Amino acid sequence: MSLAQAADEAWEALLRGGLPARVLARGGSMAPLVLDGDVLLVEPLAEAPRIGDVVAARRTGGPLVLHRVVALCARGFVLQGDAHAVIDGEFTPSELFGVAVVAERRGRRRALRTATARASWRALALARRLVRALKVALKVGGRAAR
Repeated sequence: MSLAQAADEAWEALLRGGLPARVLARGGSMAPLVLDGDVLLVEPLAEAPRIGDVVAARRTGGPLVLHRVVALCARGFVLQGDAHAVIDGEFTPSELFGVAVVAERRGRRRALRTATARASWRALALARRLVRALKVALKVGGRAAR
């Protein structure tokens, strides 16, 4: 087991045991709102997460993720990394065990479960959808002009 896997298991155990954890974000899947190296304060889930919340989740045998709830579904919740074009899939409530409440970067703290944070995420998500649609339109238009 790698050091990163051991750390993931340790903070998952803390959260499932009802204690908060400070977690180092790894990778770029949540960019630009959460960057590689940011430190997140993650609290145990005391209530069902809302659309826009960044949650800690793991499927049995799968990787641990800190991704955003983008929709509700019959099984529970649909998660997706902010920088990803595709969803992670559906997660049951038992597969979610924490919610990120604060992100720290270079000594600055930013609350993640506020109306402002959710509005920032919605604006970013809309901008990404528009960029994808524009790219598709330009490809289609470029082919038609030939």
